[in-house]
Amino acid sequence: MILLAAVACNKENMGNNLVPQPGEGETAVRLTGEIALPATKVEFDDTYGQFTWSSANDKIALHVTEGKRGDKVMIPACYTTASVVPNDPASTCDFFFVLSEGQTRDYYAVYPADIADAGNYGNPDLKVNLPSEYEIGPQGMENWSPTPMVAVNDPSSQTLTFRHIGGLLRLMLNDVSPATASFEVSLGKRITGSFTVNDPATSVPYIVTDDNADVVTFTLSEPPSEYTDGFILNLPVPTGSYEMLSVKAKNENGDVIFSYNDEDVRSFFSGRGRHCETVVSTVSIPLCFEAQEDGAVTIDNPLGLTIEYSHDNKNWTPASDAMIYISFDAGDCVYLRGNNLSYSGLDMSSDNPMESPRTKINCDGACYLYGNVMSLIDAENFPNLTEITKEAAFAFLFSGASDIFNHPEKTLELPATTLSTGCYAFMFQNCTGLVTAPEIPAEVLPEYCCILMYDGCKSLVTPPAMHLTKEVGKAACGLMFENCISLVKTPELAATTIAKECYQWMFAGCAALEDVPEILPATTLGEDCYNMMFYGCSSIERAPQLPATVMAPSCYQSMFEECSSLTAAPELPATTLADRCYYSMFAQCPLLTTAPEILPATTLAKECYSHMFAECSSLTKAPVLPDADRSGMTGCYSNMFNKCTSLNYVKAMFLTFPSDAWSWLSEVSSEGTFVMNAAATWDPASYRGTSGIPNGWTVETATE
Repeated sequence: MILLAAVACNKENMGNNLVPQPGEGETAVRLTGEIALPATKVEFDDTYGQFTWSSANDKIALHVTEGKRGDKVMIPACYTTASVVPNDPASTCDFFFVLSEGQTRDYYAVYPADIADAGNYGNPDLKVNLPSEYEIGPQGMENWSPTPMVAVNDPSSQTLTFRHIGGLLRLMLNDVSPATASFEVSLGKRITGSFTVNDPATSVPYIVTDDNADVVTFTLSEPPSEYTDGFILNLPVPTGSYEMLSVKAKNENGDVIFSYNDEDVRSFFSGRGRHCETVVSTVSIPLCFEAQEDGAVTIDNPLGLTIEYSHDNKNWTPASDAMIYISFDAGDCVYLRGNNLSYSGLDMSSDNPMESPRTKINCDGACYLYGNVMSLIDAENFPNLTEITKEAAFAFLFSGASDIFNHPEKTLELPATTLSTGCYAFMFQNCTGLVTAPEIPAEVLPEYCCILMYDGCKSLVTPPAMHLTKEVGKAACGLMFENCISLVKTPELAATTIAKECYQWMFAGCAALEDVPEILPATTLGEDCYNMMFYGCSSIERAPQLPATVMAPSCYQSMFEECSSLTAAPELPATTLADRCYYSMFAQCPLLTTAPEILPATTLAKECYSHMFAECSSLTKAPVLPDADRSGMTGCYSNMFNKCTSLNYVKAMFLTFPSDAWSWLSEVSSEGTFVMNAAATWDPASYRGTSGIPNGWTVETATE
């Protein structure tokens, strides 16, 4: 048998005069359960609503829970029971329990007592079943089970009033926009019946649902800012199966401003049904440090900005000292907010940008970091703020903060969709405790916006979700994840237009990186755009497809150099090359066995192939090299296959042999085959050695 039980929260000061002789520092609490049969009831098919105690041994169970500092995780604490007089609607029973002085606890009572079970918590099953065993029958009918009775607390007294409720769904919403005027809840099916339930945890007035409602609307009596502990909705539901849950926040005009789902809502079907605690969206929580041990939040504030802090997200203290020190105890929360458009004086165009003053926020002692960073820009309206306007707004903000960690449920929010130059530059550099990076929803990245953003984050495993579809500006992601040695995958990089140095050194030194995009779709490239992008990524086995046909100077230079697990190179379809475009692209990839079938370029550039496959010691066959225009270019093929010790086949259709193929076949296999163009005008006997055809190789001719 399964009961969905209401949770009634007592936020009042209980006093200490209800029960005599409590222990020192304790408060004794007395609750009286009154049996009531209001007109409000669950409408089942038989429509019966009368209630009868089934036996003289019936008991009511009181479940007391105690809160946890900070997030108030519900912890089953105890059950007590009290007998009631059978068949007496006016029967009452008393419950007694003790609180430490200054504490409050949540409690609810259920009837029959034997369905109360502390083991109800922790079931992750997302499907909820309210079985029909608790159907309502006419008074005096034999062999029927009474409907579950749930106690609803009246916050103005110590009274628990029992009502006919088939079950109660409790929703906790921690992401409440200041513009919210109502919530709309749907369980995926029509909700029958008319119910009245109070929610004392947030002092919301009695909530009434309409008969046969497709959705249930909860209207807020106070602005969301009054609900400092999160917003709690209690939704009474009849027996049945519920697998869908939808919650929408609406403004005073009835417009939907936020849609919740199971990842945004903590939902409790109390009793032996659903209990699912999932990730809580935190866009409406100010930037928060939740302490795991005693310590302090320290703010290096060289710009003299006014920054407010709070321990309860309600009472705020302004500070503007050059060094702000906010002490905390383990379990405390420190919230930050301000009205400052930028926290850095960094000028990305200056000759010495690193000398500019910038704000740094650190934790002295282990802290969870979560909430909306935009609270530092607009203290009141940050949940709806999606634009960063000032250059380098958050540059270096948490740089070197090695004691900040990801909260297991609450996320750090970077919700801006319009970014500024250098806005996140160096933001989390050397934050060695971070494992997961927050989402970056912007589709366009301006120059330098994410440069060195996670450089040296050695514990980072999961990159930010990125939504690039348009342009990536100059050096926007340069060195963004350099030396993130635990990173295992890249974000999606779907931009089609990329500027100079935009991905330069982006994942350099990411030794654990394995999962790379299937394709890097950009077709408009900038100088050095992919330069050393995956340098030293020793776990990558395959390279992304590279469809660009027009090159830029050094665009792929050293892109996969020292990728010691790489086995195959992608096709490279460009026919017109740029200076150093493929320079050292696959150099020192000792397991590379598959090169492109052909390098089709017919217009070459300075050092375009130089060192391209140098020291690829497993490569046995070179790409086909067509005849090409090398007018005025030098070093096009220099060291191209230098130290490819297994290479034994080259097909080069040169009509004239390049004079600058310096050491291009140095230290290759001692035996092999060189295929030359049958129409060539050069004598292979005159071009022997490491800068020509290796000694010991045979020569063949081909017409195509």
